[in-house]
Amino acid sequence: VVTDSFIFAATDHVRSFPIYYVNNPNNFVVSNYAREAKRLGGIQTISCLGIDEFLLSGYVHEDRTLYKSLHSLPAGKLLILNRQTDSISITTHYEYIPEIGTVGKTSELLAEFDELLNTVFRNLIEDVGDNDIWVPLSGGLDSRLVVCKLLEHGQKNIHTFTYGNSNSHEMLMARKVANQLNVSWSTISSDTKHLQSIYSDPMRLGYSTYADGLHMTPTLLDFEAILRLHRSNSIAQDSFIVNGYSGDFLFGGHIPEELALSPSRELLVSQFTDKNCSNFYTQKLTSAKQQVKSRLYKTLDNLDSSDYTSEYLCSIYEHWDWAERQTKAVVNGQRLYEYFEYDWRLPF
Repeated sequence: VVTDSFIFAATDHVRSFPIYYVNNPNNFVVSNYAREAKRLGGIQTISCLGIDEFLLSGYVHEDRTLYKSLHSLPAGKLLILNRQTDSISITTHYEYIPEIGTVGKTSELLAEFDELLNTVFRNLIEDVGDNDIWVPLSGGLDSRLVVCKLLEHGQKNIHTFTYGNSNSHEMLMARKVANQLNVSWSTISSDTKHLQSIYSDPMRLGYSTYADGLHMTPTLLDFEAILRLHRSNSIAQDSFIVNGYSGDFLFGGHIPEELALSPSRELLVSQFTDKNCSNFYTQKLTSAKQQVKSRLYKTLDNLDSSDYTSEYLCSIYEHWDWAERQTKAVVNGQRLYEYFEYDWRLPF
């Protein structure tokens, strides 16, 4: 939002749409496209810290990017620039920190969970209307739950597709699920002989430039499948793509078992960095990984809690995962559908 007195920008709970900004003296830029913000802000200086973090994790941490003075607005943040004083303020409107509550009866919890899902999918179907919905169907539970809830609420125009090795567990299970549910199903077997040409394809190059945000690795997992569906005109341009991203995260699937059973600050930090800061194992990145650990310990100190129970530490683990991996390595996968001009929804 731009007015004569202020500029306002916000990210939602999972940073569905990234926002970038440059805040140099006499030069404030805000954009949803990192390269445009970099160009208009006159940014040239590479961030060595950003490069180290990118090599460690596949994305740059916190609000940093690969360039100094170019920032990404984290999830759940509000940015306001006062145009009279040229002052900028960034505040938090949402944080994902699971609260420790009383555990109810299993039947009551299932009923509550079901009603939450029903609300989400009723809203989704009302939003999509009669347009086609395409679901990437894997052998897992998340995409299966998406299809089942769409069917339960009367959605008719459902198409599913599965990609990868034609004899994989994912492909075989997806076929079984699609047959049982009686929904349209397409297979896109990966053409391993031509992967190099696909990677060199101008569409792949354009997509990577669009999606990397100068601080993330573009998601290429289903690029081949979407490219082939697009070029064969299989997906109508007014279709919606709905996947099961983050379902496993919401259901607690990322919590390390060791942390739940033997909680400690040291285990929390080491478990998180071992999983999220281990893309490359080189001696040169050892100090960079140690810096990440130091910042995580400082974050724990700022929380000012000495009650390091398993519930509390697992909650912090999920908070860090939400703030970094989910918003940058998972949700950013939606840029693929945008690049091919398909709309999308993320029910989970």
